[in-house]
Amino acid sequence: MASLYKRARSPYWWIKYRDDINEVQQESTGFRHGIPSETRKAQVLKNEKSLQELQINKHTVDESWDSWVNDFQNSRYSKSPDTLKRYQNAWTNLAAYLRDKAISRPRQLTYRQCEEYMEWRTAGNIPLGIYKCCHNNARWELKILHRIMVQAIKRGYATSNPCASLGIPKDKPREKPELSDDDIALIREKLRTLEKPEWMRVCFEIAIHQGCRLRETSLPLSKVDLKARTIQFHAKGGRDFTAPIHPKLIPMLEAMKQAKQKLTCVLPAMPSKHWFTFFKQIGLHKKGVSFHCTRVTVITRLIRAGEPENKVKKIVNHASTEVHRIYQRLGVDDVRASLDALVV
Repeated sequence: MASLYKRARSPYWWIKYRDDINEVQQESTGFRHGIPSETRKAQVLKNEKSLQELQINKHTVDESWDSWVNDFQNSRYSKSPDTLKRYQNAWTNLAAYLRDKAISRPRQLTYRQCEEYMEWRTAGNIPLGIYKCCHNNARWELKILHRIMVQAIKRGYATSNPCASLGIPKDKPREKPELSDDDIALIREKLRTLEKPEWMRVCFEIAIHQGCRLRETSLPLSKVDLKARTIQFHAKGGRDFTAPIHPKLIPMLEAMKQAKQKLTCVLPAMPSKHWFTFFKQIGLHKKGVSFHCTRVTVITRLIRAGEPENKVKKIVNHASTEVHRIYQRLGVDDVRASLDALVV
């Protein structure tokens, strides 16, 4: 509650109270304590500040992050489980930072604290269970906080969005390499000798033959038509697309159907983390290898084999030519014959 007090060598009443972001303020009322009428005005001011504190405290529980953010995300993204999972993981890290900095409500968040998140997040905080991440991941999590703050403003929990217009540039991501024949052989060997779970072997074989994304490798066997030799993937963005089955996958898919499996494989939570650990274990992380390199490899090898770009786009479900070309890793030897054919 607000309170009045006197200061040495000051003729005025001073007031101590908590403002609308719950920070303690101390300032002069401008009313003299030696004059009864001004003392009464100081008392009125104190009562007004006390009433404001009561109103703020009344809404504190409703405005706290824990009281609404999870429900908001569950409601907004319930129809996209993968998106919801990514946003929940991002919020886990953001919430740890907010607790660490004693930011319990949206209206307490400042522009400076948003900027400082980048250094805090990329450095990691093991005691809080937060592992360090790259610049772009931290930047992406701030975008999630931006969306949460937009919702906070709509709910009346904040008057402005300090996450807006931070101007933090995105680092150019490291180019994912094409997997060599030796890399592919090593991966297959280590999956076997290190006795990795079956889902890893299955999703690798599907991805290295079809060029699909990691999440797309887990699909119902009902989507596999062995007679037509087609496979229907549930793609990024919730769209389905159909692609021909690579001949080398047919024996594995036939065996799954005969065993009456429902899914090609069941992915665990955060499967990409399992693959990151595996590639680090076998030393391929030094080359920048990630699971997505399977997609790079398929696209590059199809283009190198002379397949038209529009057909390759159809196989891997790339709608954008610009994005599709990012995946190609053609080298000097791949274009040497083209230059040799030049007549001038």
